[in-house]
Amino acid sequence: MTYGQGLSHWRRNMNLRQWEVAETLHVTRQTISNWENDVSYPDLGSLFILSKKYHISVNDILGQDYDGGGASRTDFPVAFKTKRDLFQFETDPFC
Repeated sequence: MTYGQGLSHWRRNMNLRQWEVAETLHVTRQTISNWENDVSYPDLGSLFILSKKYHISVNDILGQDYDGGGASRTDFPVAFKTKRDLFQFETDPFC
């Protein structure tokens, strides 16, 4: 499952439509569609909001696929230099 398919899956699990997620993030419905079709990717702030809205961790969005294996660092446009950076973001995203 691709990154975008994961975003679509989580949105559907919450019974949300693209326009509803778009309103929360102050983006267009087309932006959500682009993310779900792997055309573009959300920024860090949007990732944090998505994780809260979908009740999953940012780490799940960034590094876990549905086949049980982790995605490689090159699969995503956002990379944290260390696990400490990711932990810092998850605990205090506005640091």
